[in-house]
Amino acid sequence: MKLLRSLFTTALIVLPVIAFAQTAPDTLWTRTYRGDSDDTASQVIQTSDGGYAIAGVTASFGVSGNDVYLIRTNADGDTIYTRTYGGIGYQGARSIVETPDHGFLIDGDTDQFPGGVTGPYLIRTNASGDTLWTRTYGNPQSGWLSSACAAHGGGYVLCGQLNGYSHVVKIDESGNTVWARYYGGGGHAWQVKPASDGGYVVTGQAGYPDLAPESCTTLLIRDWYIRDGGLDPWQTLSTRQNRLYRC
Repeated sequence: MKLLRSLFTTALIVLPVIAFAQTAPDTLWTRTYRGDSDDTASQVIQTSDGGYAIAGVTASFGVSGNDVYLIRTNADGDTIYTRTYGGIGYQGARSIVETPDHGFLIDGDTDQFPGGVTGPYLIRTNASGDTLWTRTYGNPQSGWLSSACAAHGGGYVLCGQLNGYSHVVKIDESGNTVWARYYGGGGHAWQVKPASDGGYVVTGQAGYPDLAPESCTTLLIRDWYIRDGGLDPWQTLSTRQNRLYRC
């Protein structure tokens, strides 16, 4: 599966998986989802029923300006439903995960903080795409959420950027903050994944004050959260810059 991201349209292309293919695979089908203005897809996932869910931003639909856009399709890419979320101003989605009840957790950013500041924004839906709750996090001067994953023991772990720092936060099933951590300066976290030992791996980008302001480096953080009465409730096992590192 490949997702094409465009400033003007949202398109989904599905290709068969051919291991070690010497020739280009045949296209099974393509679909385009668009309105009269700019509609952008940020992420597509395959859902537990074999269909797809696409999250992004729409200027064609919704209340005003740019709103979070959710497209739910069957396995052939035919639209089951679409939903928009937001109000006046900007609300955008960066990633989406399916929840155990077949709803969705959509994360991104909104400019509905005081003074029009953009900050982290989270939407929880049911299986029909109806909003169960929304949350904003922190007291941002700037920020967003860029990735989410199911947490060990329930809830979710999110990552992104908040006020120039890589931001990692764990929430419960209702969206309440369990813990939050910040790393580095002048950087942001792009993706978080669970590790087999109960921790999480976070990848992103970090800037450092001893480098030129425009300089940055690849960042990988490996952390282990000890939940049940451990000696250290948050222990950084390792960080690595400029190269991938497995630990």
